[in-house]
Amino acid sequence: MEEILENIENRFLVKNHYSHGLHWGWNKLKEPKLSMRFVDQPYQYIREIIEDDVFWFIVEDLNDKLWMYEGEKDTIFELIPELCHLNEYYLVSKKYQWLICEDHHEIVHLHGQEVIQRMITYTQNNKDKIYQ
Repeated sequence: MEEILENIENRFLVKNHYSHGLHWGWNKLKEPKLSMRFVDQPYQYIREIIEDDVFWFIVEDLNDKLWMYEGEKDTIFELIPELCHLNEYYLVSKKYQWLICEDHHEIVHLHGQEVIQRMITYTQNNKDKIYQ
């Protein structure tokens, strides 16, 4: 798990002299990146743009501990609404092509041209679902 988390940090985060790894990692995403806020629970919309069937699911508990799972899309999106007590979660491509985070403010942060473009297309077609 540590090796995978380190690879995720190296691929997606801007590293500085002091880092808490993925803790508040959405605040340190490399370019290209996109952030947006939805009118409802974001996981409902995130699901629409992920094409991968299996990816990593990383959750941060209230003590800033990270828990990492490899799972199937349908199972992960069934779990997310049950985990409302967690600070934030990350969904990460197993090929390190994209990363999506919902932070503790219910703002969605994306990295990776593929998911950014799909999210832009999705929001253009569903303007009533995002805060303008």
